[in-house]
Amino acid sequence: MHAAATRLESELASAKGSVELALHTDPDPDTGLPNRTGFLRALEPHIKLVMASSSPVVGLVAAVRFRAWSEVSMHRKPAVQLMLLDALKTRLLALVGSQGLVAHSGQDSYLLWMPVRAATVQEAYGSWRQLSRQLIPAITVLHASVPTQPCSGVAALAMTAPVDADVLTRQAELACSVASRLQQTEPVVFSEELGIDAERREQFRSDMAQSLAQGGFELQYQPVVATNGAALHKAEALLRWQHPRWGVVAPGVFIPVTEQSDLIIEITDWV
Repeated sequence: MHAAATRLESELASAKGSVELALHTDPDPDTGLPNRTGFLRALEPHIKLVMASSSPVVGLVAAVRFRAWSEVSMHRKPAVQLMLLDALKTRLLALVGSQGLVAHSGQDSYLLWMPVRAATVQEAYGSWRQLSRQLIPAITVLHASVPTQPCSGVAALAMTAPVDADVLTRQAELACSVASRLQQTEPVVFSEELGIDAERREQFRSDMAQSLAQGGFELQYQPVVATNGAALHKAEALLRWQHPRWGVVAPGVFIPVTEQSDLIIEITDWV
């Protein structure tokens, strides 16, 4: 067991050296970390090594978003923003260890890869839940404490079926989007059910866009009378959607979907 673990560490170190060019091909200008494209390029050889290994190791990709970051950092001076980014980079690199990868995929978003010593996927997920707690404490820069409010999604490399870096990363990002929507610190683990739900929401969004173009939305006006009940005070406009297959869809069902896309702007303009 020890020999196998040592061999894996050696192979991962070799892989890390072989992808240095990929890491520096697409650097983020603010952090020096690879961007999403560089992360995917660097991840492929790591996936192949873990898939070929006989050691008890599970590869994890985690997508992390710091919900308070963009709002807090935008009010800081550029020099302070860079200091905050550097402090956060240091924390993330320490979290994944020498065999891991870290990328800056967006203003407040990061991608992580780490090989976790675990006999099962569930055990690896448990390890990430423990590790992710290290992201919660605020970061102190120039005697100021800056909150992070992290949310994360994690996906494990399935040992029974081949998967490429892009698919694995998208799975983690989807799980992270769920955690962000729920505004929870506890990591969300990717599952097939999440993928199905995302496909349904995308189909829902597509149907709404088509209905908007074809007159499938309508306004119904509900009268509002004065408190004495004697006269009409005003009318409240209520948005209704007539789906071609499902009939009338309640606003509580379709409005949340529009709020997560540009459709909310188009529908507001239409109203």
